Amino acid sequence: MAGLARHVDTDELVKTLQDHPMHKAGGHANRATSHITPYSSRYAAGVELSKFKIPQDGAPADVVHQLLKDELDLDGRPSLNLASFVGTYMEKEAEQLMIENLSKNMSDADEYPAMMDMHARCVSIIANMWGAQKGEKAIGSATTGSSEAIHLGGLAMKRRWQEKRQAEGKDTSKPNIIMGANAQVALEKFARYFEVEARILPVSEESSYRLDPKLVKENIDENTIGIFVILGSTYTGHYEPVEEISDILDAFEKETGNDIPIHVDAASGGFIAPFTHAKAGKKWNFELPRVKSINTSGHKFGLVYAGGWYRCVSDIHRKKGDLKYEKGKKQYEEGETSADYNAGLPVVAFTLTDDFHKEFPHVKQEAVSNLLRAKQYIIPNYPLPPSEEKTEILRVVVRESLSLDMIDRLVTDICGVTEMLMKTDAVDLAAFQPGASPSIEKQHANKGLKKEHKHKAQRPSSDGVYRTVC
Repeated sequence: MAGLARHVDTDELVKTLQDHPMHKAGGHANRATSHITPYSSRYAAGVELSKFKIPQDGAPADVVHQLLKDELDLDGRPSLNLASFVGTYMEKEAEQLMIENLSKNMSDADEYPAMMDMHARCVSIIANMWGAQKGEKAIGSATTGSSEAIHLGGLAMKRRWQEKRQAEGKDTSKPNIIMGANAQVALEKFARYFEVEARILPVSEESSYRLDPKLVKENIDENTIGIFVILGSTYTGHYEPVEEISDILDAFEKETGNDIPIHVDAASGGFIAPFTHAKAGKKWNFELPRVKSINTSGHKFGLVYAGGWYRCVSDIHRKKGDLKYEKGKKQYEEGETSADYNAGLPVVAFTLTDDFHKEFPHVKQEAVSNLLRAKQYIIPNYPLPPSEEKTEILRVVVRESLSLDMIDRLVTDICGVTEMLMKTDAVDLAAFQPGASPSIEKQHANKGLKKEHKHKAQRPSSDGVYRTVC
């Protein structure tokens, strides 16, 4: 450093840096909208590569690849994303098949008939797995995901209700649909998009944080087009009582003559319930005549990556059943069973105890989630649905790729993080609480957009029922 000081003019160096294009007016905005890359002397010389426009002169493929690869390194590690139900593991043969057929357009049935034949066989295979009865013909379709499949199932229920009411000369202007407050947002969006009143029933500890059959009976009427019943709540993993709700609807039909169908949202449970001794407790599928349609996601416990799947028309976590896969008519057990539970998804939802909160009031559960994120785990902390929102839970989804060794390490890290928080004072803990500002990219993307009213987190209630009307 002493040698440098003798021949470097520090004033000139500072002036040169101040005059650099990156430090001129709007330099911060330029960095938000442009890549400054070290991978090419052409760009390192000061030429910028726009983030939001196609470059005037293009860019070398290897440079663009490296830029995007480096930026994607900021993402979490999929194998440690224990928040997601989406699978992060596929067998290499399945990956190879996917890569070999990426260029095929599934919509072009005339050009790719073999794919359509496989599609038809998938409908048959899954319908039989879900208890399609002898003599019944299942109708099914691949979709872009369970959200689309749910909308199709809901739309079928609405059309069926409309046609029946029109044939009887009755009013069709006030359709409603029943779901629990634990419903995934796609179910609420169906009601909003297709002009149906969503009767969102509160959940409680008494109902195991799922749709309460007693409230179902109180809220159905002649305008109810159907009921969304969830096979695997995203909050706690509980299966909703499909058969019990079916029995309630049977009794209602005998009293009033109104036939109300069930759509089962089995986005996650559709590939769990059929393969466990526990099943879904009681009946949940096409064995029940009132179940008219079911959706599932192959990328949730179906051992494939995200890409949509299927719609077909026609106390948990205590050791009980062994996970079995069927091959032909013969069942065989996996070497390690990962679903030895009562009826429910392989999900562990947990919370700090009341006694812990009393002894360590300065420790917020959110801080546990944030510190685990520093160790690359993604474990969400969130409140339960309305009426139970004062209770926050941490949730771990136990997927195929989560080995026993990983679980052992995870439990150790959860204990270690919690013990560290217990020894930390309230001032230091403030750093672990949420409050991050939006990224530069998001701020840039939102420029010039009008502010839109957002839906309130707390939905309006009447008589204990959360209602959203289009």
